[in-house]
Amino acid sequence: MARTSRLGVGVDFGTSNSVVATYDGKEINLIPLEGASHILPSAVYIDRQLRTQTGNSAIAAYIESNCGRKVDLVPEVVGRAEILVAIDSDEMSRKAPETITVDSHSDAMIDIGLPGRLFRGVKRLLGDVDTDRLMVFEYPFRLVALITPTLLRIRTAVSHCKGLDCYVGRPVKFEGRSDQSNVIALQRLKEACSHAGLTVVADMPEPVAATIAYIDSRDRGDTTILTFDFGGGTLDLAIVSVNGSEQQVLATHGIGLGGDRIDQLLFEQLLFPLLGKGEMWKRRGVDRDIETQFPFERYEHFLLNWSMSYMLNQVHFRGPIADQIALGGEVRRRFQRLDDLIVFNQCFEIFQALRSMKEELSNESAALLESRAWFDRLIEPHKYRSWRRMQISSRGNG
Repeated sequence: MARTSRLGVGVDFGTSNSVVATYDGKEINLIPLEGASHILPSAVYIDRQLRTQTGNSAIAAYIESNCGRKVDLVPEVVGRAEILVAIDSDEMSRKAPETITVDSHSDAMIDIGLPGRLFRGVKRLLGDVDTDRLMVFEYPFRLVALITPTLLRIRTAVSHCKGLDCYVGRPVKFEGRSDQSNVIALQRLKEACSHAGLTVVADMPEPVAATIAYIDSRDRGDTTILTFDFGGGTLDLAIVSVNGSEQQVLATHGIGLGGDRIDQLLFEQLLFPLLGKGEMWKRRGVDRDIETQFPFERYEHFLLNWSMSYMLNQVHFRGPIADQIALGGEVRRRFQRLDDLIVFNQCFEIFQALRSMKEELSNESAALLESRAWFDRLIEPHKYRSWRRMQISSRGNG
């Protein structure tokens, strides 16, 4: 392909964050998307009235609405049968048949008090040919509809850039197990862009686009360049040969491994032991005390996927934690941290701290992740809000 300047708007719709920039033929300008920030978290919050918020506002709404909230799960009706019942002990006393309706219920899985749904990382599902919709309360939302609000916010931010073509970056390989994953994902992404008012002129694998931008900004001569893009959800690579004004893409490759997984590994290795992983669980049995290893694995999935961590605020999760807190000593301190983390819904802030530590390690050989003192400062205002909620609730019930 020939080496040419590309005028237009470049959109990086990422798994974790999104960025947009313009190129006017002379310089690249990042566009503010949320206040003065050029980075917009790819997050959408939908409340029960189906109102949406995006970016940090969406995350803040999720955290505030779930802080200290007890989760109450109820069964869902998954089937209904109608049965005709007639009593015919003798001909004279026979009554007309009656219809009895019997509902079939699932396990208790419906959170009746859920104030809203937070969606982040939906990009990972775009290439899943078996997933077209996700339930938002009782409404099935297409994946396209769940990413459109973020793209609409981007379009609004660049509304002053009239007449410029729109270029959208994409992974080399979207996550998905089908040969059609890339095709399906691109169709969905382009449809969402269209709904948001972004007319896509071209899509290009992100590491290839980065290589071209690098070449255009420098006189590199004849060379071969390896570029890798380590994003939130995927790792993408490209090898491009440069021969004067000509460029040839020699190879591309991508895998579903990104910075989000690194954050989870850091959480597991650095913080799980401080929250009680590996401790023994002592409780009273029918005729003797029972001691086994604490079932921390039941909590791990929710802790590592912070948008689901509020689900831990249920009796069958917090009951065993209370047993451990009652033991006192260092065990009590560790499980009190876990309980505070659950009640005050602070997993997102933990991940933010881990990401800040990673950013510091980009320039430094060592970084400090504060623990208890930082955690106490973090949850203090939420403790007050939760206490106020309990006071108001108590007065209302009285």
